Amino acid sequence: MTGNTPPDGLLKIYSLGKVAENKALDSHSIRVTPIEQLQMLDGEIKSDPTDHESEGTDASGQSYTATSTTDNAIVADWLPLTGGYQMTSPDVRRGERVLLWRYGDGDDFYWTALGMDNELRKLETVVHMYSATADETVEELTADNSYVVSISTHTKALTVTTSKANGEHTGWCLQLNTAEGRLMFTEDNGNTVEIDAKNALIELVNADKTRLSLDRTNMYVYADDGLFIETGKSVEIKTQTYKVDCKDYTLNCTNNTVKSSTTKMTSDTTMIQGSAITLDGPTKVGGDLTVTGALTTGPNATIGGLTISDGIIRCAGITSTGRVNAPNIN
Repeated sequence: MTGNTPPDGLLKIYSLGKVAENKALDSHSIRVTPIEQLQMLDGEIKSDPTDHESEGTDASGQSYTATSTTDNAIVADWLPLTGGYQMTSPDVRRGERVLLWRYGDGDDFYWTALGMDNELRKLETVVHMYSATADETVEELTADNSYVVSISTHTKALTVTTSKANGEHTGWCLQLNTAEGRLMFTEDNGNTVEIDAKNALIELVNADKTRLSLDRTNMYVYADDGLFIETGKSVEIKTQTYKVDCKDYTLNCTNNTVKSSTTKMTSDTTMIQGSAITLDGPTKVGGDLTVTGALTTGPNATIGGLTISDGIIRCAGITSTGRVNAPNIN
């Protein structure tokens, strides 16, 4: 909303004024005392309506009594001398000095903030609007055809919005909500960034619902298709418990080293492929084991019904489809 614009011509400075009542948040009008015109006033400036009663006789000879109200304050409408960008009138308060304008010798008065007593202001709401359309048929600026900056210490919020009236790819909205401790950055396609200081939350969500969430002491990552990590040198993970739930697991590497006090593999079929496989230390295989290369075990191993203990092999029997070399058999 903008102030009431006076007609062209005859507009002149009337007086320095003092605001008599705090301006209403939803109004451009104020009650103000023209202190240069009422120099005899003393004490605090404030609106002071006074009723005056008068008696007389009308043209027909009948007696009458009339009551009129006078005030040392006049009503003035906001005259925006801000280049037209500011859509809200300054939230002036009682005692603040303003410049009063008058249209000719009539009763139409206007006011302009001087900024000389800003310390008297307590809470303010200011909206700036900038045209973002080249359409010559547009008759009124709105949030749909403008870029808007809104700052309100009443609602504890700062908001910046853009439009798509000039062929922009998307519209943006940035809002800082200091009352709730939240920062929201959104655009029309659904991409959002949120910082929630109260709940220690930082979250990024794109239009396809891929999500990265830092929620207090937890981090969540969701992607409908895949997660890809690529570094030039290394990736290190340090944790107490590491668990992977998946349908297929593939590890491609030049060297694979697993160090643990106990390693347990549970599967219906275990297949180890390689030109040389070494099992170093106590090893127990309880299911089917297929080894396509050479197998070397430590001094103690249990593979199905075969036991290696201190280098001695014990088994229920040996069946071989190829040649067996055993020069020393007892």
